[in-house]
Amino acid sequence: MEEAIPEGDDMAILEAIGACEARDLEHAHHILTNLLTRDLRVRVGDLSFPPDFRGMLPWRWPGNRPFLRCLHGYGLCLWRLKRLDEALVVLERLLGLDPDDHQGARAIVSAVERRQPWEAVGPELAGGGS
Repeated sequence: MEEAIPEGDDMAILEAIGACEARDLEHAHHILTNLLTRDLRVRVGDLSFPPDFRGMLPWRWPGNRPFLRCLHGYGLCLWRLKRLDEALVVLERLLGLDPDDHQGARAIVSAVERRQPWEAVGPELAGGGS
């Protein structure tokens, strides 16, 4: 796999790693958030669909899996960051695209709807399904 470091931002990644090692997580988060907002590749999947797309992306088609995994991970991150309403939107979208729920999103949606904190059940649900 090729690296997904935004071009020209190698030093920022190293700075973020250094901040993590120094336990300055707020600074590391700031650096990485800035990188993500500048790197359009994190939105390529969304931009590939027409705005009115209402179809499904079946898991059985391997080409759909990277995008579905991305949505799953994004939903987990939002939950962990306590951005519960945003997490629900992402996870419900995932279920709309893959109603067979190959990643276990229904259980996560249920926990988020009950406002359970990530720390209580997130690590055990994060693995998902197949």
